[in-house]
Amino acid sequence: MIIGFKPSPELFLQSVLGAKDLIELMGRDFRGTPLRDLEIGQSPFDYTAIKAWFQFSGLADMLQTYIRFLETGKKLKLYHGCTSITVPESYIYLDSGQISGLLEGLAGSSWYESLLSKNFPTREPNQRLLLQFTSLTFGQLYIIFLIILGNLLSFFGRD
Repeated sequence: MIIGFKPSPELFLQSVLGAKDLIELMGRDFRGTPLRDLEIGQSPFDYTAIKAWFQFSGLADMLQTYIRFLETGKKLKLYHGCTSITVPESYIYLDSGQISGLLEGLAGSSWYESLLSKNFPTREPNQRLLLQFTSLTFGQLYIIFLIILGNLLSFFGRD
């Protein structure tokens, strides 16, 4: 069940933890389909029925918010997908067992893609990933070029 974006994560998590019926609380999935129409929505269930929680965010403090509210590493496994900028702060939670898995931005998606290709050789590879990495590489090289150019202009422009 993918519920999509929910604003105010603290309030959302408090409501999840206190709800008697998550199907009633959520109402619809990210496509607008009523959860009661899906197989998962046929019977009520509460927070204790959730075995794994997947959290994807580029915000720096979102992981800490989820760890603060969810009992991770015990009955519930928390998996975190993030942008590359928040990866370094996520390793401490991975090493301590507070999160069970980490998908690390563009590099993590590339690593996951290679795992999929290795385990499912007949699967068609994601061609967009190569384009994304090529774009990122040229963008980074351009920034390095501008830094060098700026330093050279500054150095030779002195009187």
